[in-house]
Amino acid sequence: MTQQDKTDTPLPETEASLQFRLVVAVILVTLVTAAVALGLHYYFSRAMALDSAMARYQQTASATRDYLKNLDNNAAQTARVLAQYPQLVAGDWVNPATLPLFAEVMRNNPVMYAVYIGFNNGDVFELVNLNSSEAVRRHLKAAPADRWVVISVRGKGDQRRRRFEFYDGQMQQTFAREEISDYNASQRLWFTSAQSGTVHKTQPYLFQHLQAPGQSYSIRVAGGKAVLAVDIAFSTLAAHLRSQPLSLDGEIYLYQQSGEIIASNSSVWNEDRLPDTGPFALSEAQENYIKSLGRLRISNETDWPPIDFAVSAEPRGYSIDLLRLIAQMTGLNIEFVNGYAWPELMELFRRKELDILQPVLSRQALPGVMTQAFLQLPYALAQRAQDAAIQDLQQLNGKILAIPAGWSVAQVIRSNYPQITLLSTTNTREALEAVKQGRADAALDMELILRNTADQYFIGDLRFSKQVTGTGLLPQGLKLLLQDELAPLAAILDQVLASITPEARAFLQEKWLAADENERKIMPAVVPYEQLITMAHNSTSQNRLEKTHINGREHYIFASSFDHFQSPREHLAFVISEERLFAASSREIWWSVLIIAAVWLLSMPLILLFFVFRPLRNFHSAVAADNHD
Repeated sequence: MTQQDKTDTPLPETEASLQFRLVVAVILVTLVTAAVALGLHYYFSRAMALDSAMARYQQTASATRDYLKNLDNNAAQTARVLAQYPQLVAGDWVNPATLPLFAEVMRNNPVMYAVYIGFNNGDVFELVNLNSSEAVRRHLKAAPADRWVVISVRGKGDQRRRRFEFYDGQMQQTFAREEISDYNASQRLWFTSAQSGTVHKTQPYLFQHLQAPGQSYSIRVAGGKAVLAVDIAFSTLAAHLRSQPLSLDGEIYLYQQSGEIIASNSSVWNEDRLPDTGPFALSEAQENYIKSLGRLRISNETDWPPIDFAVSAEPRGYSIDLLRLIAQMTGLNIEFVNGYAWPELMELFRRKELDILQPVLSRQALPGVMTQAFLQLPYALAQRAQDAAIQDLQQLNGKILAIPAGWSVAQVIRSNYPQITLLSTTNTREALEAVKQGRADAALDMELILRNTADQYFIGDLRFSKQVTGTGLLPQGLKLLLQDELAPLAAILDQVLASITPEARAFLQEKWLAADENERKIMPAVVPYEQLITMAHNSTSQNRLEKTHINGREHYIFASSFDHFQSPREHLAFVISEERLFAASSREIWWSVLIIAAVWLLSMPLILLFFVFRPLRNFHSAVAADNHD
């Protein structure tokens, strides 16, 4: 047998088996090593991502806390110092030196929207900073070169005017316009709440001239003849949140203890969209009449979703859109007034500080004329789920029924069911909470309002009964209530309401009244996740990342609480999906997998050849040679 024959002899089975086991061992060892390396890389990269996110959220929360604190302190200090300035007021109007003084103050505090003085006779002088936000500039229709706007309201009766004067950066007037106005500064929230020696910060409300939400810091001027105030627009807060690098990763909410949103980084909501409708065919006399009315002030509640409510003091709801649609169709000039509870809005209407009160079920002993109903909604009772269902109002005899204060149905209940004890609450949410807590046996409101409020505030374990005998006695249909002198306008509004197309009504129905809340696709007035409200009440879960399930998906939430000037405790929260949080580390893992796989596939044949097959073949050849000898 030749040497070639000897080396080409097939290996014995035992040696082939050894070779196979060595190959498998090498492959397994390399795979296990790669898997362990990848596993450790996965674990530590996620841990580093969590630590990095935690550090970034804490830093952003701290920066936002400092930003809001400085905002408050600067506004309060500015109001306090200016109020002591001895030459602000000259007689019953501002001193000429006041304008450049206000401008200099806002140059040094660019986030301030306006500084102004209101007088006891209702007149007002206001300087608006157009650079405070783009929303301010757009609303006032300022030119790019404009820097300031002076808004003044003066005069009596039919001669009362609101004047807008636009100035450039050198305080040179570029344009002026004026309009009829019966604006009365002495009736506004910032004026009535002002005190001497102490700055008062209002709750969120809609700025009258800007028709945008914000808060005012007001104080009585030395001598008590006037009130000075500084305004901060919420558009400034929203812009600050959107400017944060984290804004691109997830949702950011600044909200109150109960969940109401103050500001958010969200910019995807299209709340102002209205159905496409043509103009209403007005007669020449009607057109002239509408032009003569000037700007109409209309009430806006903040807590009656989805019909009439506010998101960060911005008017929202079915009735709000309906009124905007009517204004679009007729050319009516309207503005909304909010920041007041319903009984206070009724009083404003009684004092003729409002032209239209809405939505109403009856006149409730108020003066005025009502339109036809624009929406019919069934009543319902809310009860604890474990209680027996109430099918007749008489079943509430001897029990407690919660009803929001100022409701016209309260008097009907008292007259027809005197044995029912009524519990007056601030709003529907408090009525539902009274039921939940056992302080009331039931709450009465429109079914849609009850369900929507319970959903928004996550008030569970309730049953809603809408087939209740006796509710037919209650006033039906939501209407508009106008001042008596606006009776011709009420007739026009009835015509316009009757002319709104079924398509337009279906648009509003889908937008605001859809049975499935998710189908409405509107920004909620309250933070959309129950976990945020829970964390607001639980300090132990704050200032760290908490993993939770939202809509069936894994999310992480970071919440932080803080107090600042004359405000209830507020909360800042970040919400980010697990996929987004670990997107960078996941990409790194996949790149690692691909690189390791490529290296493994390229190197494994060489490893097997040089470290398994060739050594084994050499070893076999040596053993075979020894055996031959």
